Amino acid sequence: MLTLFYRAAAVFAAVALLPAAGSALAQGSLEQLIERNIEARGGYQAWKSVQSLRLGGVMTLADGSRSPVQMEFKRPGRMRMEFQVQGLTGIQALDGQAGWYVDPGNPDGSVQTMSEQQLRLARGTADFEGPLIDWQEKGHQLSLEGSSEWSGESVYRIRLIKRGGEELLLLLDTESFLEIGQVTVSNGGQSTQAFTAIGDHSRVGPLVIPFSLKTRLDQERSQTLVFDSVEIDVDIPDSRFEVPDQ
Repeated sequence: MLTLFYRAAAVFAAVALLPAAGSALAQGSLEQLIERNIEARGGYQAWKSVQSLRLGGVMTLADGSRSPVQMEFKRPGRMRMEFQVQGLTGIQALDGQAGWYVDPGNPDGSVQTMSEQQLRLARGTADFEGPLIDWQEKGHQLSLEGSSEWSGESVYRIRLIKRGGEELLLLLDTESFLEIGQVTVSNGGQSTQAFTAIGDHSRVGPLVIPFSLKTRLDQERSQTLVFDSVEIDVDIPDSRFEVPDQ
């Protein structure tokens, strides 16, 4: 879900993407894999009918510190992520056009405007239905790179280059067709590498949603995001996403 929803997460063991002997690519083309993935997640119409989404959970950092997190999404293109760090509140939000944030490390709690790069990433995060749904209309580029063994599982590898330049490797389980991993190759201009394990998929109403996201940037920077509540089509005022008056 969604990039922060598919990007905001925690530690896992070293990853190996090795060519798998006898890969099962005969099961279908790129288009068929995308269709299977969307169907496994609840189906195209189910996702397109959702107008808003709210998720609550806990983020755990590499040092063991824990922070409550709430993520809210609303069409068209609105997103808000709010978290607590040592009693201070951090916010990242997008009102559909403008992006803003409150840094919990800033003692005055002032609202900051997102940079162009931050705004591109935030727009990807706001796409809560995921980049594979209507990927051509969204201006993304996709290519099927074969199958591999990843963290002990057999996966299909789909390379995704988003319209904003971010490049990802999406890893789909060859049996369930759900996305169980993601490798960030570039964040849109800067080469980087982050590994995200996506798990604990559960059905919420008509949708299948991952409840566990685990991301590792390096040995010292990692985080785990575990959701304990998901609300579909909840009433979220537009003001939650708008830049607050100062």
